[in-house]
Formats: sequence, structure tokens, C-alpha cells
Amino acid sequence: MYRYLELKKFFIEHSSTRLLVARIESTEGSTYKKKGSFKLVNPEGSHVGMLSGGCLEQEIVRKTLETDPGACFDIDTRSEEDKFFGSGTGCQGLLRIRVERVAEGTSWDDFKDSFLQGTKLPFVKIVGAGADVVPLAEILDAMHWAWIAVDYRQAHVDNFKTHPSKRLKIPVDQLKEALQVMPAARQGGQFSSAYVLMSHSFEYDLQGLVAAIKETADYIGVLGPARRRDELVASAKKELGDRSYDWGRVKGPMGISGLGRGEEAVALSVAAEMMRVLN
Repeated sequence: MYRYLELKKFFIEHSSTRLLVARIESTEGSTYKKKGSFKLVNPEGSHVGMLSGGCLEQEIVRKTLETDPGACFDIDTRSEEDKFFGSGTGCQGLLRIRVERVAEGTSWDDFKDSFLQGTKLPFVKIVGAGADVVPLAEILDAMHWAWIAVDYRQAHVDNFKTHPSKRLKIPVDQLKEALQVMPAARQGGQFSSAYVLMSHSFEYDLQGLVAAIKETADYIGVLGPARRRDELVASAKKELGDRSYDWGRVKGPMGISGLGRGEEAVALSVAAEMMRVLN
């Protein structure tokens, strides 16, 4: 998400400067990024995007500016000498990078369709807004992921007074419908949809699960033991009838195991699991 927003901002700010694209054509050995990854470079050397983890970016920018559009250049860190007399990165890999010029008059939408085809932005719907949701929201903010927290209890919704556009008080009987008209449900392929069910209310989480299934969400996580997940799935199946869905997508207990206990550990494990599924 952050990379997408960063690229968009840079493209719009520099679109009148005949931008160059440095895109990886092929790789050998150990490399930070693989084929298809790219960065944008303007004629003055300003750039956005990362192809080497940061250690070789200035060299990539220099060679991009020196290379004719349509041609390729190599960044090779495989030799023993490179450890001592070259960049010294120790990556032991080869990047072959093709330089392309963005055609004059290209809009962001046209560029995105050509270079970011299939990119989906994550949108996380958190069912529940208790104190244990706050660490998860902070991590999502740090990752620049879109999210919203919903709850039927005003005291819980008030946990997010500093995020007025990311909190909603929604009664139980209105939850399914409200969740299905939020952005990820409306925008087709533009969003990866994730649901995190952690309201500590069986009925509220059930309505969230039903909405997630109807939306064919890419990720659904359930707070609590496996038995609670199974009970929610059984109740959702009753309500939905013979609806076809990969029920294995419903993770419960959600999150990657082994990261410890407490709200912060749970938040980190859930964010990591979502990243693994949505990426």
C-alpha cells in the first residue's frame, strides 16, 4: 500500500518531466527484487521505488540516466572482488534492468494499468472496536493499509476518537448490509478484502462472517480458539444455505503462532498473516 501511494504521488508530481522507468528484466543469484519490479527516476535523479534494498539505488539511478531508453544495463555483485572493491553488498546476484521512458501525456491510470496490472490495495474491516483492536489499527496505519473498525457499543467506538473516519457504530441487525456497501465490496478488483472478527460477541462476529462470505473476502480471521471458529462457521452455513465458499479461508485462531501473548503480539501475528495471504 505504501509503495503504491508513494509511486502515485511521485508520478503525479513529476509527470511533466519525461520520467524514466527502471524495470528488472531478469535476475540471477540472490537479489532483493525479482523480474517485473521497477522504480521511477526523473531527469534530475530524484527517484522512488527500491530494487536493491537501498544499498545500490544510487548506482541504479546513475546507470538509468546514462542508458538509452529501450536498452538494458547490469548490476552485478557476484564476484569476490565486489566484496572488497565494489559495492560490498555481499548479495551475490545479478540484476538486468531495462530502461523505459514514460510516454508524454501518459495519465496515472494508464501507467498503473501498464505497470501495476493486478495490484490490489488491502482494505481491512475490523468487526469490534475494543481496546485490543487499537494495536492492530496502529500496525495497519504504519503499513498504510486502509481499515475501518465497527462496533455496536459506543464506549468501544470511542477508543478511536482520533480516527473519526475509521470508526462506525453499527447495530447488530444492520451490520451485514453496512459492511457490504463499504469500499472493498463496491470497487471490484481494486481492493483485497480482509475481515478481522474480534468483537467478543458471537452474534456480532457471526453477522460479520456472513458479510465476509457474501463478499468472498480474501482473508477472514476469527479471534479465539478453533472451537469458536467452528461454531461461527456452522452458524454461517445455516444462514447462507448451500453457498459455495472455500471455508478454509476462515482462520481461527487467527494469526501466526509463536509470537507471544497479549494485545500487541496478537495484533502483530494477525497483520503478518494478512500480509502472507493478501500478498
